[in-house]
Amino acid sequence: MGLGNFVLASINNTKMKNTNRWLLLFLVCIISHSASAQNEIRRWAIDANIGPTFTKNKTSFHDALGVNNGTVTAFGVEYYIPGSHFSTRVGYKNETVNLIAQDVQAKQTLLTLGGRWYPAPENWMIQPRVGVNMGALLSSDNTSSISHTNGQHSYSYDASIKSPKVVFAPTLGFDLYIFSSIALTVDYSYSLGINSKYEIYNGTSNRTLIAKGNLNHHNLNFGIKVTFPFHFNSDDTNHLFQSLFLSAYEKSRNRIKVY
Repeated sequence: MGLGNFVLASINNTKMKNTNRWLLLFLVCIISHSASAQNEIRRWAIDANIGPTFTKNKTSFHDALGVNNGTVTAFGVEYYIPGSHFSTRVGYKNETVNLIAQDVQAKQTLLTLGGRWYPAPENWMIQPRVGVNMGALLSSDNTSSISHTNGQHSYSYDASIKSPKVVFAPTLGFDLYIFSSIALTVDYSYSLGINSKYEIYNGTSNRTLIAKGNLNHHNLNFGIKVTFPFHFNSDDTNHLFQSLFLSAYEKSRNRIKVY
């Protein structure tokens, strides 16, 4: 019995739970990807990422303050070192850290350089990795006075923000190859800036300190990666149509069960 017939026969088994069916489909995808990637070597890649940032005030004198969020977008070019499980990556990153909701923001533009280690064999569909990045600040510090009106209430802040000139960030993530040369990426990193700090005061004549801390923060990025030389072969096409067919087949079976 061929692999495709075995999958269809397994899915036709009414005793098989939906979770087991999708697990079987996932395993088939891994086997198909491993078979098609045996002779394909990745030389370099481009990637794009977006995600949230999280930071916490070191000292807060206001009940509304605590954990702050923000956004980060990043683009990069990665070079795989031949004959090894290592790579180097140079990139561009734009970070916005909200310090008081969106009233006070620390904006940083960084040029990054780092390295990654891929412990798994190259033909695996899932490629876990660990690494470290170093970033150099391209933007200037954000020191400003902000006024904000919310309904009948007015707020004003004086913010003194010193962005780090150099940032170190250990990273942990993985690439999930949906095709031979296209992967979905997930990355976690912690940005540790050297000599970064901020102080936020209210804008009244009393000039009361509201919050202070540093700009160290957590990042969680989601993105896409394309590797080169680019491959999209018959196995990728079969994998695509097989996934679409099995997904449509499963949905039609569920509709039949409802009626």
